[in-house]
Amino acid sequence: MTKLSNSMGNDVVRLERLTTDHKDALLRPATEDALWSWMPYRPSGTRLETYFDTFLAEAHEDHFVPFAVIDRATDELVGVTAFLSISRHHRRLEIGHTWYLPSLRGTAINPSAKLLLLGRAFDWGALRVEFKTDIANIASRAAIRKLGAREEGIFRSYVRMLDGTRRDIACFSILKDEWPSVRARLQERLEMHADDSKN
Repeated sequence: MTKLSNSMGNDVVRLERLTTDHKDALLRPATEDALWSWMPYRPSGTRLETYFDTFLAEAHEDHFVPFAVIDRATDELVGVTAFLSISRHHRRLEIGHTWYLPSLRGTAINPSAKLLLLGRAFDWGALRVEFKTDIANIASRAAIRKLGAREEGIFRSYVRMLDGTRRDIACFSILKDEWPSVRARLQERLEMHADDSKN
């Protein structure tokens, strides 16, 4: 069976299993407030290091696999993403805990990373891949829909935010039999990004 945690890459990004070697590179961009706008936590200072250490401590092939996202053009760490809620029995998992430098949103970085992650998930044996996001995060919901995921519904009062308020979460999924068409759309998007970069 394909291991979820193996590193993977394409012409745009490289996804490396997150380790302590990535800590310094990750902590620099992670100080940007914009990264935490939709998160139920907002670490800073020593809490930011604790966040990273907890991320690593929770990592395990069977339930949580975080990756550093490396931009091949600069060889710099530009974000983080993960497999989580992994169920071998039910053959499903979630892609989440994703953030990128704000300056790279709308570029080829996210679709390139998602192409790798989805390919790995379905090669691993997943029949269903899930995505979740705050219902008020319009940009994230649009980005997930653009991948080809289907919005299934709303989990009401699902997350407690830092200020004590509750947030509703939108749930999306891609099924294995939908993957060929989703993959084709992603590859087409990346070809368009490549053409634009040449002009």
